[in-house]
Amino acid sequence: MSTNLQTTVFVAAVLGLMGTGPQTATAAVLVYEGFDYAAGDVFNGSSGARQTGGTGLESVTGWTTAGSNAYDVWSTGLSFGTLDTTGRSVRRSARTGDAQMNRAVTANVTSGSSVWFSLLMKDTADYDHHTTGTFFLSDGPISNAGAKGTAQKLPGDALGVTFRHADVFGAGMDVLGIASEGGTTILSTGFVDGPTPHGNTTYLIVGRIDWATGSNDTLTLYNLAETTTWDGTTPDAGYEFATVSADVDQSTLNTLTMGEAQYTTVDEIRFGETFIDVVPGLELALVPEPTTMALLILGGLMMVRWTGRPV
Repeated sequence: MSTNLQTTVFVAAVLGLMGTGPQTATAAVLVYEGFDYAAGDVFNGSSGARQTGGTGLESVTGWTTAGSNAYDVWSTGLSFGTLDTTGRSVRRSARTGDAQMNRAVTANVTSGSSVWFSLLMKDTADYDHHTTGTFFLSDGPISNAGAKGTAQKLPGDALGVTFRHADVFGAGMDVLGIASEGGTTILSTGFVDGPTPHGNTTYLIVGRIDWATGSNDTLTLYNLAETTTWDGTTPDAGYEFATVSADVDQSTLNTLTMGEAQYTTVDEIRFGETFIDVVPGLELALVPEPTTMALLILGGLMMVRWTGRPV
């Protein structure tokens, strides 16, 4: 092979690793809920049906809901770029009052050093002054889903994400990370765009929980784009928007729970061992980190030098 041909082969390989075109994520999940149920079903069995589908979730009772204008199955699902989606979605029938819903997790999502999750959230509220759209991995249900101006509380431990409206009408809302440590609410150090206008914005929120022994566990949140760049393991740093830490007992976190005093739409809940597990179908552009790229180029130059003479 000639030197020119060898160099061409190496450059082509580097360009392939750089991700010159988007790739489609394929994955397996620990937990999945796409809300593929009959439109109008209420999540407490009063409509004559129990919502027991999905993967890695309790399959006898299914979802339960409580409060006024409880959660029900919305007629259409949410979508985001090429992300794989099924079924419909969930939201409350009206914004008055407040409600919460929960379902037990049967998959083991706390045994590793970390776990990833994702969900679609669309803020469809038309009135400020209330917290709205909170989602937790928790040890129990929310105790005050309609709390004004603050995130909802839980009696014990939890990690999750919340839409929080401002206390000034028309001021919009923030998207934050949230934790509960023994019933004490802790909010993240960052938020999406805050404040953003309320209404009709669909977010693909991805979270990574890093479990620690004897110290704080950390939740990192990412707000993804329809084509997301990543390094082969983690979304690029530009998508990270919030972190929150709390010393929770991960062995007790066995419930998915949501609550609000508005009507945020939620869809496509996933938990997995890796980032790619929770974004199936999404277009991902691979961009190696600078150190990896430098090593690739150096190795390539050495290869060209060592085999530089025509053969």
